[in-house]
Amino acid sequence: MITRSPWVRSFVLASALAFAGGCAMPAAPRVRVATATQAELEAVRDADTVWYEFQEGDEVPIQLAFFGAMQGAGEHAIVVRAKQRFYFIMSKYAPMRLSFDGETVAGSQASQTLVGVSAREDGKGGVLGWMVYMGTSQDPEGELKKLIESAPPPNAPAGDGAEPSESEASGPTASLPAER
Repeated sequence: MITRSPWVRSFVLASALAFAGGCAMPAAPRVRVATATQAELEAVRDADTVWYEFQEGDEVPIQLAFFGAMQGAGEHAIVVRAKQRFYFIMSKYAPMRLSFDGETVAGSQASQTLVGVSAREDGKGGVLGWMVYMGTSQDPEGELKKLIESAPPPNAPAGDGAEPSESEASGPTASLPAER
């Protein structure tokens, strides 16, 4: 009988332990992106899975590109700042996943894309606002609304009464503008 096979019993026991532990991941190399050296990145290039770590306060440039049904890329990278510790879990054979504790994989709601369409200021067509939410909230749209409401109005004077510099007003880490 197949259930008496030691292999089947071992497989069933291993499967039960894996499911009982939640979505825990096996050990894989980890690299902190903000401080990674070329040698560290080369060392994990062929790994099946790598956990790329971001710590609170880390600033990392991101180069965005779209291809497929729509194609294009920005000329310059934007800089993002980590608000909390998290990981991109990159696997050769699976979609990217997220972890917020360094131990378990977050659910599918942890990363969501919000796209808004509004009129261009010159009145000649529309413009896309492409936003990516990563976090543990069950209400990313509510978080976005709070972020917009807390952002200073465009061209508001800085705390010292001075006008913002060109880089402060439109730099890669500038706050989202308030809705008009």
